[in-house]
Amino acid sequence: MHPTKVSIEEHGDAIVAWCNPISDESFLLENTTLNGTEFDILQTFTASRRRYEWLTTRWLVQQVFNEATTISYHENGKPEINKGAMAISISHCKELVAIAINKTGKAIGVDCETVESRILKIKHKFASQKELAQITKNELENLSLLWSAKEALYKLYAKGGIDFNVHLEVNDFDFCSEGGIFTGTISKDTIVQYKIQYKHIQNSLLVWVSE
Repeated sequence: MHPTKVSIEEHGDAIVAWCNPISDESFLLENTTLNGTEFDILQTFTASRRRYEWLTTRWLVQQVFNEATTISYHENGKPEINKGAMAISISHCKELVAIAINKTGKAIGVDCETVESRILKIKHKFASQKELAQITKNELENLSLLWSAKEALYKLYAKGGIDFNVHLEVNDFDFCSEGGIFTGTISKDTIVQYKIQYKHIQNSLLVWVSE
């Protein structure tokens, strides 16, 4: 019996799945197939929360595919499935463990954030004046949405060297409790615009973007 509900949705080439964090390590070890390399990696984690998150992620992937599925890492550090046949992005927050998979192997980024007031203190670090001017209501939720969208774009880009205020721009975002779609731009090497999607789950935001 699952200790938590798993939600799985398909959006075009993207699969998005999430669940609440699982802190029952015995359940996770009994119900997740790990290869030798993965088991060795698990032993390097001393913090219980890190072990739970790592195991829950692998358990969640195997719920999506209903079979033993291994996450490996490309030489650039990006996680992948089946040697790059599919791309995967991973995120954790207080309330959620989330994954987003691109079935074609193209880049994908996911981020989940619990809506908390601390975001108000650091908004100048990631939000441009143009973006702040878009926020006329629901400041806490909209700033959380903006931050999470930029985190997802950052993960999709995956090459580092990104200034959140300079190279990432989010357009026409406006928090809605049902979720929604807006656009974002990465302008590090060339200027590319992406469709960003999000869901509002419990008190958290789940945001993903795919090539």
